[in-house]
Amino acid sequence: MERREFLGLAGFGLVALATGCAGPPPFVSKDVLTVDPLTGATLKTEKLSIPKGTHSALDSNGQGFLLANGRSVFAANFAGSSRLIEGPDDARWVRPDLLVTAEKTSSDIYRVCGRRFPDGQELWRQDLGYGVLLGFDQECIYVGHPKGISCFELESGKQRWANSSGDLAELKSWRVLPSSLVVGLGNAGKVCWLDLKTGKILRTVITTTTMNRVIMLAGDDEYTVTVTRRIAVAAFRPDQLKPAWVQEITGQDHQALLLGYANRIALIELHDSTVAMDVVTGGTLWSDSLCTRISICRDVALIRRGKGAAGGKMTLEVEARQLRSGKSLWKREFPDLQTATAVNGDQFALLT
Repeated sequence: MERREFLGLAGFGLVALATGCAGPPPFVSKDVLTVDPLTGATLKTEKLSIPKGTHSALDSNGQGFLLANGRSVFAANFAGSSRLIEGPDDARWVRPDLLVTAEKTSSDIYRVCGRRFPDGQELWRQDLGYGVLLGFDQECIYVGHPKGISCFELESGKQRWANSSGDLAELKSWRVLPSSLVVGLGNAGKVCWLDLKTGKILRTVITTTTMNRVIMLAGDDEYTVTVTRRIAVAAFRPDQLKPAWVQEITGQDHQALLLGYANRIALIELHDSTVAMDVVTGGTLWSDSLCTRISICRDVALIRRGKGAAGGKMTLEVEARQLRSGKSLWKREFPDLQTATAVNGDQFALLT
């Protein structure tokens, strides 16, 4: 089972073949369960139609489903409107009425487009060298490409700034914080904070003197957590070059993954485990076996993991834990490994 398996990011009812989704590919019907975060009780069950096949969940910004299969993007909001967009292999739902999609149209062109939702009309486009969507805020989308980092306005697609300083093209990790874009660069443990308004580098720290990359970033404007491969987990506060705390890791070649972040608790895939870390102190609050995704709602973390069953089959187990204490609140098991977990307001939603 792939650890970055399909995850649905909504919980609502849609009738089959919602607006904009008629025609190929075929659609399949799924059940959407609305679940109480504290008890696991099913509050209601509805139907949802999604394109047939295996999809990856993208950042929906709390708007609804945003699924991709490498050749198209499917978006469906909580109100029941939807749109299938052929071509893009990545997207962000940046506003209820606006998607930003990205597509590698050739070996050297990376096309970024603003698209109106739900009709899918293209509002603007920017053709860049092959790149990656770094994230967004209320005004702009941030894109990494061979010449560095560019910032485009969501409404018009106008380039607000571009920074081609030094090794900004060698992006290894990134995260958009409330007032800065933080990026891990190259293989020298370098981390830079860029001003969201101007693109200027605010500060730079070196997390290690050896040739190891920063493979994960998390945090907010007060604490930025870095995971440097084979070296350590550390946290940096604003205007400080030295870390507030450091937690060494073993010499194994970890591929850390940020599973969730809320209330200054980072949920990280590390040491082949799921670790809940207090970003203020660096202390480990609790740990569990490796999971594929975590959804957070009302201070409850919903963990999903594969589980062996009779006859060599696999099932999906979802378990709710208190975010800070790790106390188990409830568990449910599903025969469909593609069952998706999501957050819909103050409740969990499961798509199965």
